[in-house]
Amino acid sequence: MSAGAEQPRHGSGAASQSTPSVRELGLVPLAATVALLLALGVPLALGLGPRGLLAMPAAALLLGPALFAPLALLSGTRPSWIKLALLGWLLGPPAALVPWLALRAGPFGGEAAGDAALAVLFGLFALLHVALLPAARGRTVRLERPGAATLLAIVLAAGMTALVAAFLFQGSAPRVSYHGLLHSGLLLATERALPPSNPWMADAPLGYYWIWHALGALVARAFALAPTQALCALNVWAVAALAPTLQLLAAVLWRGRGREVAAVVGGLFGLGTASALVWLVRGAEMGEPSTALGLFAELARGVPDGADGLPLFDRRLSYGLSKFGNSNSYPASLALVLGAWFAAAHALRHGARPWPLLTGALHGAAALLNPLVGLVGAGPTLCAAVFAGTPAARIHTALATVLALVPGALATVQASAAFGGESVQLVPSAGGLWAAVLPLLLVLPLALLGLVQGVPGASADGSGWRGGEPRRAVLVLLAVAALGPLVLHGLVILPYDNQYKLVRLAAIPVGMLAGAGCVAWFAKGGAARVAAGLCGVSLLALAAANEWRGARAYLAFARVEAPLVEEPLALSPGPATSASADLAAAYRYLRTETGLRGHRPVLLLDAFESTGYGYGDPPRAFVTPDNLQGHEAAVFAAMDLYFDRASQVLDARTPGLAARRNGATQLLRDRSQWSPDHRRALWELGRPVVVLLGPRDVDRLPSIVHRLRSSGFAQAWGQGSVALYVYPAELALQDAAGETR
Repeated sequence: MSAGAEQPRHGSGAASQSTPSVRELGLVPLAATVALLLALGVPLALGLGPRGLLAMPAAALLLGPALFAPLALLSGTRPSWIKLALLGWLLGPPAALVPWLALRAGPFGGEAAGDAALAVLFGLFALLHVALLPAARGRTVRLERPGAATLLAIVLAAGMTALVAAFLFQGSAPRVSYHGLLHSGLLLATERALPPSNPWMADAPLGYYWIWHALGALVARAFALAPTQALCALNVWAVAALAPTLQLLAAVLWRGRGREVAAVVGGLFGLGTASALVWLVRGAEMGEPSTALGLFAELARGVPDGADGLPLFDRRLSYGLSKFGNSNSYPASLALVLGAWFAAAHALRHGARPWPLLTGALHGAAALLNPLVGLVGAGPTLCAAVFAGTPAARIHTALATVLALVPGALATVQASAAFGGESVQLVPSAGGLWAAVLPLLLVLPLALLGLVQGVPGASADGSGWRGGEPRRAVLVLLAVAALGPLVLHGLVILPYDNQYKLVRLAAIPVGMLAGAGCVAWFAKGGAARVAAGLCGVSLLALAAANEWRGARAYLAFARVEAPLVEEPLALSPGPATSASADLAAAYRYLRTETGLRGHRPVLLLDAFESTGYGYGDPPRAFVTPDNLQGHEAAVFAAMDLYFDRASQVLDARTPGLAARRNGATQLLRDRSQWSPDHRRALWELGRPVVVLLGPRDVDRLPSIVHRLRSSGFAQAWGQGSVALYVYPAELALQDAAGETR
């Protein structure tokens, strides 16, 4: 995008150089090519051609090309291809998600209409490009050569992307991890209805933010991926944008490729320096983790213990890329927040269009995908708009940001209310502040040095800082982004101790300021140069050591397979034998029997077992006592459950949960009469009911089959030791290949 009146500059660090001659690309051929590619997606999405070819228009839709022409036309001048590619990459998924949500919540709701909705989505973007062709005449995109800092950022991005992909796409265990099935269940719930109800308690409100899962459903359908694969693919998309975004943000504020490179490296790897030092002092022990908990324990070697034996800071802060190595919404939201800071830096620095609008769009998308990261990440932008920038730039940037945050804030309030009142607790604590500072203890002094070095003066003075009022706006943004989350960590306690994410968010601007501060110190010469050199080399060595130990642990875990079969928009447990094989077949029947699914049935099963059936060899159970995943059936059957145990998305205080549990207990475990009140509660859902019986159920209550038949159920399917009964009985379809009992 345009940088206003400034000369084109992408990390070369030479402000005094004359503007090099650059090539240009006409916008008309670019828009026409993208339009044709998107139009190709229409028949392919409808199955009128090889499905494998759909990846090409899907990439154009979701990875940036579909936004090149609109973004270029929004800019008042010839946009830079580097900024255009980055902004298209970041905004591509959110821009496709908005009409996708409208289509899926409106005329194309339900699983059966997903391909038609995707075809319409391709068609809408193709028509948009056709409509933009007249305006694109005579418009061009600059194809200047990237500078050294930009090239280094691209190399770093490629390396980190390959590493994260290796973390996630070797064995299947990392994709399941701590809560991969939970997120997959929510993804599949967005396929059934928007907004989704709670898959672990049918028709109950969902106490969780779900927009990220809807984006995962779009990715899964467009690229023919399993839910676990689609959500992890978003991590790869996010990590690819980090280094280039940080470099372009640094280029707005600093002169000199040295400062830009140091800022990027510090922002990416500064968090691990303290943990590397702890790990080395402890003897640099290394293990080969084969489980998620083993991986957690391995990374915890970099966290010091206090006198009471407890860790001095959150173990999840010991490795910077750990959030990218499992299924969660943090990476996608973080990438959008960093993009928003980059856009805000341009908006407040020179106020040219379309930067305020882009700032709001990126902040709004980040808040929808992960409210904590998105809402906290918008604070620095709003503070910068208060303290610095031209009046018009302040107003436009702040207004666009506040308006864009409204949908994310509303979604957060709704999720919090549905979750049973769980909320942020205001608990000021010196210990909380110390726990936030300690992981960054080695880089914070340099960050403060970098911050102080940029404060004096408001004009360019050869110090390496861009001068004037606009410089102060960007400096305020980085200062608030660095220090604000750390202070907030000392004031609040979030559900599930999620305040550690505040430290992760702060670590990036802290590292950027530290890198620039170290280079500024080095530039003073003499003893300062020697001290800065020793400091910089030491921190780089610690960061490299921490990356090596973290990557080694993750790559060891990445080779582990889970008993999971991943198919496009579907998951199955397996391979399995005996009773677990029968159960896997029952899940597959429930997921694929379209006649029954068309009636939106509810699945009732015994969810009281502390450990579920095992799959694979050695057997592994997905239903475990900690229940972080929620019951497996919601994922493997892709169906709403009548009830489940309390979990991360089903609060124990949810109204009606106790009554449903009592009714299920009386039906499946109690030898006394199944009470009319409990029957009535089940029928009043207004949805058919499927009861799954496994061998444990029949052993526990031999009369259960008679009880179901006498209550109006009929057997719909059976294989070996597992049977499915459905109410009302007329929905039971005899499966000729199954066995009846």
